[in-house]
Amino acid sequence: MYFTLPGKRMKPESLEPSGQSPRRPDGSDAITHDTDTYPAVPPADLIGTAVSDGEASIVDTAVTISEGYFESAAASGRGLYVARRSRKEWLVRLALMLTGLGFAQIGTTLVILIAIGSDPYTVFVQGLATVFGFTIGVTHLAFTSLLFIFFAVFARSYILPGTFVGTFFAGPIIDLYTWLIGDIVTADLALAVRLALSVTSCVIVGIGLALIIRSDGGMGANDLLSVYTADKLRVQYRWVKVSYDSLFVITGFLLGGVVGVGTVLSVFLVGPVAQYFFPTMDRLVGGVLVRTGCAAK
Repeated sequence: MYFTLPGKRMKPESLEPSGQSPRRPDGSDAITHDTDTYPAVPPADLIGTAVSDGEASIVDTAVTISEGYFESAAASGRGLYVARRSRKEWLVRLALMLTGLGFAQIGTTLVILIAIGSDPYTVFVQGLATVFGFTIGVTHLAFTSLLFIFFAVFARSYILPGTFVGTFFAGPIIDLYTWLIGDIVTADLALAVRLALSVTSCVIVGIGLALIIRSDGGMGANDLLSVYTADKLRVQYRWVKVSYDSLFVITGFLLGGVVGVGTVLSVFLVGPVAQYFFPTMDRLVGGVLVRTGCAAK
């Protein structure tokens, strides 16, 4: 099915699934549920308006029915679809995004405390810090800022309020968890326990990342890399995430970063786990939006 939304309300009850994949006017397949990173439920007033290069323009919108909710993506094939949202909906989505961030940072904190290998992005940052002689913190901020500038210039519709919120809250959340469990979870634990915690941490990060992405409230610039690339290439998120993480690890290691067992586990677990939980988070986000009056049933 293909629907054109000329800037007016689309009544959900007027749409029936056809069992066929949506098509763009040129005959190509529209982006579908298992390959995209779009949120499952648009606002109650779904308007075919996308933000492109800082300006709002009416575009055709491909709509599919997925798990009982509506999933929309700009038919032009550009990145993250951003519909007009009320202040209430933004607050709800930001709350969900922060919930996902808080959950994901539990896993990140476990990785740090058990000292069995940093996450791929940190390995890359360690390598850069070794080459340029800066601290890891300064290098992390510098490279992430470059990524932020890239999206601000070439894909500004991907920068949402949660991008800023995540930047300021991620560190303090890790510090809080470290204070809470730092005396219990340490590098002195038995190797078998640390390995088990490493696998657990990857699953936790993947679940949290899935909620961050599907809440569509925004995410850090480094996480946007995989989302942006998956949207542009129309490739499943998990494979893009694994590819980027592998690239970070290889490059970081060659530059002097430290790689451990936990690093390898993170490369091959986080992306696939996040992809697996996308449908679950779609239902969760959709249910919350409906219950809070931000989306129609």
